[in-house]
Amino acid sequence: MKTKNTHWSYLVLLLALFVAPSMQQRSELDLVFVVDGSDSIGQANFETLKQSILNYVVPQMGNGALHVGFVLYSTNLDTVINLTPDVATLTNGVNALDWPEGETNTNIGIHILTV
Repeated sequence: MKTKNTHWSYLVLLLALFVAPSMQQRSELDLVFVVDGSDSIGQANFETLKQSILNYVVPQMGNGALHVGFVLYSTNLDTVINLTPDVATLTNGVNALDWPEGETNTNIGIHILTV
């Protein structure tokens, strides 16, 4: 049986080099995390995932070449943190996220990236 890194096994999508026509700022790399916050994830895993994302991304954001965004979904689209090069904006936004529970409606999380 293969083991998974539990910090990342709940990450539904990781979109690198995502550039939408409606984005006002461009950077060398736009990174959007689309995260499932449903019941199947559980609150403890959700909190671990938030911190794992920050631990991975924040050290990479130093020179402004990386813009990071966050889409959280469950039954509904729960939260969108727009692309930002600012560490404080991202950190405060992610840390403020509450576990939404609910159903797993992946299509909602993905749909927001196509609008």
